[in-house]
Amino acid sequence: AVAPLSHSYGFSSLLLPAALLSDAQALAEKIRQRIGAARIRRQGSDETVARVTLSLGVVRHQPGETAHALVERADRALYAAKAAGRDRVVTL
Repeated sequence: AVAPLSHSYGFSSLLLPAALLSDAQALAEKIRQRIGAARIRRQGSDETVARVTLSLGVVRHQPGETAHALVERADRALYAAKAAGRDRVVTL
């Protein structure tokens, strides 16, 4: 059985200035799936001790929106992903 480990590492942003929201969401999902395929293994064996999950929030800049407001919306999307059960992409 895989032991549950719970750690959250930082906050980072990926800016895609020319991307459509649907394309950004698709990219976020692809990243989530690739990272989700990773396993943390016990040193010196093939025993899986944990799996890696990733929650992501995706937003698109709205006309007239400040950078601060954009980051706040992205943060809300991230926390919505975590609140919905983690290991998912939420778009606002």
